[in-house]
Amino acid sequence: MVRAAWLFLASIACWSPSAFSQPISNLDAGTYTVLVKDGAPTAAYRLSSAGNQWVVEGRIGAEPWRNISCGAGCEYRVSTHAEAESYLPVAERQNLTIACIQNIAQAFCRYNLKAEPSRFGYVVVVLTTSPATPISVFRTQ
Repeated sequence: MVRAAWLFLASIACWSPSAFSQPISNLDAGTYTVLVKDGAPTAAYRLSSAGNQWVVEGRIGAEPWRNISCGAGCEYRVSTHAEAESYLPVAERQNLTIACIQNIAQAFCRYNLKAEPSRFGYVVVVLTTSPATPISVFRTQ
């Protein structure tokens, strides 16, 4: 099932001349829609930075944005190469590269197709489940 989720994510990757295999940066900051299995939007997710600290906010419908970064002591940091690679199914490691930021609860990642480096997409990986669970997100702003 997790492999199927990654295949789905790779199939909806968007086109852009954005940097291939680069760390998550302010270029990745924006608003994302969380997608469920059938591709229907369910919630919004906003990634921004304040100074050198990443901030993640969420909302459902027209509710106000709330910080969902999980509080003090679990700030986002750049994922190591090994950590980021571990979020990809083994079979997809030959096809995709991945860069992430993470805290103890989740990782926000950008993945690129190795064969077409300008084709990429985003995923949030829930780290509190076993195995880690990818959640499709689509950039809207």
